Amino acid sequence: MTAAATPTWSWNPFRPMPPEPAPQDMPGPIWTLEKSFVAVFPDLVKPVAREGFELGYRLTQMIPWVNIIVPFTNIITELPDAFAGDKAAAQRVINNLIVTIQPVAVLYYGYNEVADILNLEAPALKLQSWFIASLWNLFDPFALLHVRGDSGLPLSTTTPAPDQTIPEAATTEVTAAAATSASEVTLPTVNLPETPDPFRADDPKPYGMPTAVWNTEKGLVALFPAESQPYVRELYELSWRVSQMVPGLGAAVSIADLVPALFQAAQGHRDAAQVAINNVLLTTTALSVLYYGYDEIADLMNVEEPAQALKVAIYAAVWNEVDPHDYLHVAGHSGLTSV
Repeated sequence: MTAAATPTWSWNPFRPMPPEPAPQDMPGPIWTLEKSFVAVFPDLVKPVAREGFELGYRLTQMIPWVNIIVPFTNIITELPDAFAGDKAAAQRVINNLIVTIQPVAVLYYGYNEVADILNLEAPALKLQSWFIASLWNLFDPFALLHVRGDSGLPLSTTTPAPDQTIPEAATTEVTAAAATSASEVTLPTVNLPETPDPFRADDPKPYGMPTAVWNTEKGLVALFPAESQPYVRELYELSWRVSQMVPGLGAAVSIADLVPALFQAAQGHRDAAQVAINNVLLTTTALSVLYYGYDEIADLMNVEEPAQALKVAIYAAVWNEVDPHDYLHVAGHSGLTSV
């Protein structure tokens, strides 16, 4: 692939958008999710949201078992061409297999993160591509499984070209134009109220909160005077969301959580598999911070319902793009709870 022209260098990793290029190691659907996520924030903090999202994604790809989801999807897409004799496809399949090995994943994504922070994406990609292509030429001298001189990057064929940038959006609305995907999915809008009041008397049940936890909240809030109840409620819900960001399974997610989901998919229970995979991914700190942090912002801004509709639409769009043959999910569904 051809590297993009290097923009004027800046020491600031939070440089405005553009000239920040698209992450070369990120599949297109996840980049669509990044653009939608970044568009929620005011212009001043958009670069921070962008860098936080990209760091979170790369960290998830370093965690054993969690980091098989993206490569598995890439491999499924490439296998038909690889079996048909396409060496470029075969090369990408093997690259995706290798990058699931944790030391390799740490080196690969850690290198990309350092290049991102230093704003040296273009020269770093050139060096990385040269190094990986050289290894391929060394270990496959007869070019049986690769295209001589090629690195087999990016790992996904949907990865945006590095000369694409995240458009700078001076708006407080999340619109379809801010989240255009390969399939031109139209996302719901989130219109912020002029005077949000997080401590209003009437507040809906938090999306995703188990009923037992919500009942405990109501019982606790009832113990306080009426004028204090909204503050107790919001503090309780903030505490619950923060608790969901704490790694529940340490540094790695057990394969025991993923295997049943894959078996359920094989037996035709794709809805159960989709929910299970969503839950497994949420046990990673990086994604859970984004997920529950988004919910907390929606709660404080009093836009819980439209924000949830946006999140459901984004999840559904990403699932449709990542799993186009519906092996692990129900087409058009997000796998998220509606309550």
